[in-house]
Amino acid sequence: MPSVAERVYEITRNLPESKAAEVLRFAEALQAEPEAGEGDFFALAGLWQGRDIGAAALRRKAWPERSR
Repeated sequence: MPSVAERVYEITRNLPESKAAEVLRFAEALQAEPEAGEGDFFALAGLWQGRDIGAAALRRKAWPERSR
């Protein structure tokens, strides 16, 4: 499997210089973002506590005509 750098090179190899620079800036921005799995999973525990948020409540709000 090719590395990210090899894949970016393949993509930008035949592009005009301005477009290649744009792709490289985008790739750098992606690398700078933390991965989605990082952080404390339980930091938001209790956020929805005491609220009527459940499958049935969501269905009632999504399809009010069916909940008559």
